[in-house]
Formats: sequence, structure tokens, C-alpha cells
Amino acid sequence: MATDARRVALSSTLPIPLPRTLSETEEPYKALSDEINVATRSTHTHLNRLITARLPLALPPHSADPGLYLAGLAHFAPVYHTFETLWQARLSEDTSDSFHAEYRVATILQHLHLPALCRSDALSEDIAHLAALHSTSKRPRPRATPVLSAFTAHIHAAITERPHVLLAYAWVLYMALFAGGRHLRAQLLRPGPDFWTSSTKPQPSAEVPPPGLALFHFPGPVDGEDLKASFRARFAAAAAHLTPEERGDVVVEAGEIFRRCIALVEELDAVVADDAGARAVSAVDPRRAMMERARAPAGLLAALLLALALYFVPVRPRLLAFFT
Repeated sequence: MATDARRVALSSTLPIPLPRTLSETEEPYKALSDEINVATRSTHTHLNRLITARLPLALPPHSADPGLYLAGLAHFAPVYHTFETLWQARLSEDTSDSFHAEYRVATILQHLHLPALCRSDALSEDIAHLAALHSTSKRPRPRATPVLSAFTAHIHAAITERPHVLLAYAWVLYMALFAGGRHLRAQLLRPGPDFWTSSTKPQPSAEVPPPGLALFHFPGPVDGEDLKASFRARFAAAAAHLTPEERGDVVVEAGEIFRRCIALVEELDAVVADDAGARAVSAVDPRRAMMERARAPAGLLAALLLALALYFVPVRPRLLAFFT
């Protein structure tokens, strides 16, 4: 009877019927988030061994300005931008005359979408502010990275073919902002507002986050905790309206997100090895050697922002250079 009651409650949260009738012996309401966590445990553990907590290298006293943070932020932003743009495009489609399955998935995606959670605008705001503090000649320029390009291409293909896998991206990338993201934010705030603004601009108050850190902040008096609770409830309701095959697709795609992020870290390892050889050659040229040393930690931010999406876990100290 408890299962029936929960079924009715969840069904009433969306204006569509559940995709099938479930027997009394089935357990359809095992949290999809739990399924994701169980299925990705090994890759999550693998990532724990690949990423190291070197955020201090991008902050005082190791860095005099947030230029390295900007480089990493600009590199990771396309992952959020790609899936959020595709999601918004799906919301704009007219599915009123579609088959039931298409209408059902479209309704699920509409119900789950919370504009205040979307991070593309926040990322653009952060990048614009930080870029204004640094001349183009001083900012590290991101190297063309085939793994990132393949990742964004995969996001396009996966969501186009199976739009319900947007749930995997939403869960992994949004919930991370309330786990590792809180830890990252605390570290980034330690240098104080002077580090994130120019001396000629007014400094924000203690209640207002410094410009350049909008990614980690949410509107409202509870700093997004209400959004988190709403998203979790909507996610559970959405999962109840997926077929078993669709739920399986979401779990598999969550694993793919982790695997592709691991591939990004492994790419960073290769870049580190390449740059180490370049620095050895350039040592005879003091000016070039200085430039090599200055750019080496830039990849740290790409790795750390990757760690954000994966609940920020410490690992190996080799991932220090990502940009030329």
C-alpha cells in the first residue's frame, strides 16, 4: 500500500501517466540518483586517484591574480554551455502533436528544468569580469584539446538521440555545485575580495560574493539550498516517469560523463609531459623559461573545475599544465 501511495503522489507531480503498470513485487522507486552513484563508484574512485587538490597554486601567495583561474574556467565552461543549450532547445520544441513517448520525455524535461540552477550565464559573467582584469597578451590561451572537443560532440549526439539522458548531465553537474562546489568556493573566498577585483573598483560587502565567482553562488537567502531540495524532488518525480530502458540510459550516460572526465585528466597528463620537455629546451632562454613557468599551473584550474563536476576529490600531483 505504501508503494501505491507513493506511486500516486509521484504521478500527480507531472501531467502525464507513468509509462507502465508495476507489480507489487517490483521496487521501481529505488532512487535513480542511488543507481547512478552505485554504477559510477569505480570510476569515481578512479578519479579520486587522478585529481589532486592544488587549488592553492592558483591563489595567493602562489598567484598574484586570478588569471590562472580564468584560464581553467574558460576551458571547462563549454561542458555546461553545451548541455544547457541543448536542454533549452528541447524546451522550445512543440511536442503537442508528438507520439506519447516524446511528449512524456518533453514534459519530464520541462518539469525538471530550474532556470536559477543554470550556470551558463554565471560562467559568462565570471569570464567577462575576470577577462577585463587581464590584457589579452597576459591571459593564457587554451590549447585546442581533442578530448574536450570529443566530449562536447558526444553531448550533442547523446542528447539528440536520447534526450532523456539530460537527466544524467543535470544530476552530475548541478549536484556537484552543492558538494565539491561548496568546498571550492570556500577556498576561493579565502584571499578576500581584493584578489578578485581591481583596486579602482568598489569592493563588495561581506554579504555579496566577489565578482568572478558567480558560478558557485545562487540567489536567495539560503544560498541555493531551496533549489537543491526542489531539484532533488523533481529529479525523483522525473525518474518515476522513465521506462526501465530510459533509466538504464541515464545511468549509463552518467558513467560516460565520468569516463570522459577521466579522459580529460589523462589528456592533462600528456600535456604535462610535453611541456616538461619544452621547458627543458627553453631553459637556455630566460624569457621563454619564465613564460613556461608562468603558464605551467594553468591546467590546474581545468583539473579543479573538472573536480567540481565530480564532487572535488584529491589525487595525483602531475596535472599542472594545460595551456600554452
